[in-house]
Amino acid sequence: MNILFWIYKSRTNKAGEAPVKMRITLNGQNVSFNTKVSVDPILWDKDKQRTKGNTPLLREYNNTLMNLTTSGYYGQSLPGFQRKVYHPKGVVVVVINLVIFFLS
Repeated sequence: MNILFWIYKSRTNKAGEAPVKMRITLNGQNVSFNTKVSVDPILWDKDKQRTKGNTPLLREYNNTLMNLTTSGYYGQSLPGFQRKVYHPKGVVVVVINLVIFFLS
């Protein structure tokens, strides 16, 4: 499984912030999510896939992204997410449901 975060620059809002997207790839198939995090493209570190800066808001965004990453990799072992149902594209629905749970 591979997890990638990127900013969707073509969707910048009026404040100049771009939404951060998350892609989970499993067995060559992928699914993308909106993380409900938007940042100024200047504050995005493409290599680290995190925000640059040390303000409380940017730290909160980075914590959110880290929680989503952890959820993606370890979500199947959490209580309530033990089902082994697979998405037709090959992406584990358990992981998708867990990510949606954390975004709610």
